[in-house]
Amino acid sequence: MAITVDSTGSTKSSVASTVIAFSHTCQGNNRLLVVGVQQGTTIGSAIQATYAGTSMTQQAVMGVGVHVAAIFTLLAPTTGTNTVSLTVSSGRFNTYSAESVSFTSVNQTTPIRSTQSTFAASSIATVEVSGLSAGDMVIDSALFTSASAMTTGAGQTLIFASTITNADFNIAGGMSIETATASTITMSWSQVSAGSTYLITAVALIEAVAAAQSQLIWMQ
Repeated sequence: MAITVDSTGSTKSSVASTVIAFSHTCQGNNRLLVVGVQQGTTIGSAIQATYAGTSMTQQAVMGVGVHVAAIFTLLAPTTGTNTVSLTVSSGRFNTYSAESVSFTSVNQTTPIRSTQSTFAASSIATVEVSGLSAGDMVIDSALFTSASAMTTGAGQTLIFASTITNADFNIAGGMSIETATASTITMSWSQVSAGSTYLITAVALIEAVAAAQSQLIWMQ
């Protein structure tokens, strides 16, 4: 059962706030919701995420100074249109980009294959995710510390990308996905401008086992 995109959502702002909130709609079977956030904040503090009031799990995070890129997930999210909410334990979001993507046909017992996070001073962001099986879905959350346009690497599907500026922070943030066809995927983004630092996180999802395949395994 191939993992399939159900729906997406996104928001961005250069106006300081203690809460990020936007709508997302979930439907279908064997669901999993992924939320990515890229932000510059006045204080490097922990981020909490909820969907329809239910806490999400932080799967991957990379923080450098006051910049953070993170990924949260929620297994079997409530169906219908509900609110994604992100808050910081202290300080505030000064600039931010946030994205959501829900999937169907995700393994409901062991949904996460692996996670990776890294950073470096470069206008080309890369993170390698290994130990994959064909059909795994890899999602990334990437941030650059300069507000020039960012472009996904070959083979990736763009979910959302944006540039945000204000008097305190300039960032570019985005999310993309790619289905694994080999045991390793390198997720990448690039910027035209030099002199930026990137932060990137990634998570790999495991597809659900088809009913007929499950029955065969049980019989054996």
